[in-house]
Amino acid sequence: KRVKDILLFQTRLKDIEEKTGLFERTLNKVLISEGGKEGKILSLDYNKFNSKYIPKEHRKVIKDIFVQLARNAIWHGIEKPEERKKKGKDPQGTIYIALEKDNEGNITYSFKDDGNGIDVEKLASIAKQKGLIKEGANFDISEAIKLIFNPGFSTAEENSLGAGRGIGLPFIKTRVSAMKGKIKIKTQKGKYCEYIIILPTGVKEEIKA
Repeated sequence: KRVKDILLFQTRLKDIEEKTGLFERTLNKVLISEGGKEGKILSLDYNKFNSKYIPKEHRKVIKDIFVQLARNAIWHGIEKPEERKKKGKDPQGTIYIALEKDNEGNITYSFKDDGNGIDVEKLASIAKQKGLIKEGANFDISEAIKLIFNPGFSTAEENSLGAGRGIGLPFIKTRVSAMKGKIKIKTQKGKYCEYIIILPTGVKEEIKA
């Protein structure tokens, strides 16, 4: 079975390399290799994304952010095939990426997974355990989104491989802010989670010491 998995992995990578650019290949390798370690099957839908339209000043930032979001989807979002089947979903999870330029010179990047979405109740429970919110406090989706950008907050088990990466969404928010950009989240529990990143063109990343 191990040999079969390796051959399947190599076949999928070869197919990807023949049809996509370097950016898409990098993201695909993360989904296939790290998703496989978690027993998850993932594919990348890039029909609305063309990396040749990414400005030079955005390339490293967007690559780093998308790779981190892919890992986040693997550890927190996409369910295992058996769980997806029980929910009536395709056993294979899908990541959708998109890119669009507006008339004001901004570029909107979208990263969406068709996994669990943000579970407000679960986040509220963890936040109470960590002492981040009080019992009876109002906690809705907007509060949940604020919380997941809080440095050090994680829904993963402390000893998991994903939790060991340590940077997660606060890292993404910092990178977006350094580019004078904005980040928004759209989500539906059990359905999807979408990150929308808006970056102005002609702005270099400003890392604060």
